[in-house]
Amino acid sequence: LSELLGGPRVPGVGFAFGVERVALALEAEGFCLPEEKGPDVYLIPLVEEAVAEAFYLAEALRPRIRAEYAPIPKKPGKGVEEALKRNAAFVGFLGEDELKTGEVTLKRLATGEQVRLPQREALGFLLSALA
Repeated sequence: LSELLGGPRVPGVGFAFGVERVALALEAEGFCLPEEKGPDVYLIPLVEEAVAEAFYLAEALRPRIRAEYAPIPKKPGKGVEEALKRNAAFVGFLGEDELKTGEVTLKRLATGEQVRLPQREALGFLLSALA
């Protein structure tokens, strides 16, 4: 490797041990591994024009909660499916209507409850709902 990067030829030995194998060995020994926690909210742009808005909203939320967004538009069903795979607590939809009004539709995945509110109120709502 050193030689490939322009350095002298240096003999070396290496090995790798997969993280999954370490986790399995720890579980076999009775260690409890922390559950993988997903995002608090996964934002889904429903139209191409909403991708940037989803990015900016995720950035605004990130200082206080775990927020992720889909980088390409998705249909609501596919968005919920992806949010569930990521173990998200909420999914947020940004479509044409939400863009016009500056709102976001938030859906709690555990219960199916849904609310549409101004984006500027999303952080307060999520912090309260996640507490």
